[in-house]
Amino acid sequence: GPKPWLTENPAEFTFLTTESLVAAVIEGAFRKISSRGRAAGRPVIKYALDRVPPIYPVKVPMKFDRRAAADRNRDRRISALAAELVTGNDDTIVIAEGVQNVTTFQGMKGQNGLADKDVFIIPTCLAPEKFAELNVIGRWLGIADVIDRYYDDQLNQAVGRNRGFRLSNLRPTKTQVVTSSRLWHQVLKRNNRNRRAMLFIA
Repeated sequence: GPKPWLTENPAEFTFLTTESLVAAVIEGAFRKISSRGRAAGRPVIKYALDRVPPIYPVKVPMKFDRRAAADRNRDRRISALAAELVTGNDDTIVIAEGVQNVTTFQGMKGQNGLADKDVFIIPTCLAPEKFAELNVIGRWLGIADVIDRYYDDQLNQAVGRNRGFRLSNLRPTKTQVVTSSRLWHQVLKRNNRNRRAMLFIA
């Protein structure tokens, strides 16, 4: 919930984020505080830069792979896929969850040193615990598309490691999303036209 420092500090806050879900949490926190009569006269002004042609949208090739799923016992799925993608190329990084020796979605945020790398992004279906956590946040914020926003933020952040403002001047780099057909049809396809990182099947 909203923290005391939001109301106890008289300073004017500025929040800078590229994540729509984080922006929604900030707005939701101030709405909750205001509804309790503790933030009168402190309106939230949102300045969105979601449509900045020709920087956005960034068109990113995508391919399907059944291995873009969590490992199960001795069945190496995403681990095998990630290992295959980096084999023989020192300039490649993989962004994924649940794999050793790769960059996680949380770990890659804000990194500037990946501009000259080839970036492979592997979004997977959410673990039940994460799905439940996001749905609680969605109920608190009163937004129905919390899962879509979560994936959008992940993709936008990951693609931004070597695209947009971080496009390399030293070498032509590659960015590709590798995901399952299931995740594409159930989630990713829904909001694709409005995403800053727009996917297309390569």
